[in-house]
Amino acid sequence: MATTIRKPTMGVMGEHVMRRGIAVIPAANAVTTVGLAAYLLCAAVAIVAPDLLVGFFQPWLHGLRLDPLRPAGAWFQFGDFVAGLITLGLSAWLFTAAVAWLYNRWSGSERR
Repeated sequence: MATTIRKPTMGVMGEHVMRRGIAVIPAANAVTTVGLAAYLLCAAVAIVAPDLLVGFFQPWLHGLRLDPLRPAGAWFQFGDFVAGLITLGLSAWLFTAAVAWLYNRWSGSERR
């Protein structure tokens, strides 16, 4: 009669996750997608209700008054929108890929 000896594990959130590491490209893609969705939502609010946008971000800045930062002209400029979309997407992807890569390297997991 043959028996199988199983090595004890720490469960789903234990040793198994640390061995596998973080998949760099899917993590970077996910963070970039969420960041760009937030950017598009913010741009839509800037077009439709710019005062709501200022009121929303005011509490995040711990009392810094945003009123002097209001542009004299139009809130939304297409060139700035496209430049922000591209630079935010690239920055989010590179930052997340670097963090995931460093995490895998420092934790002893090599996963791409």
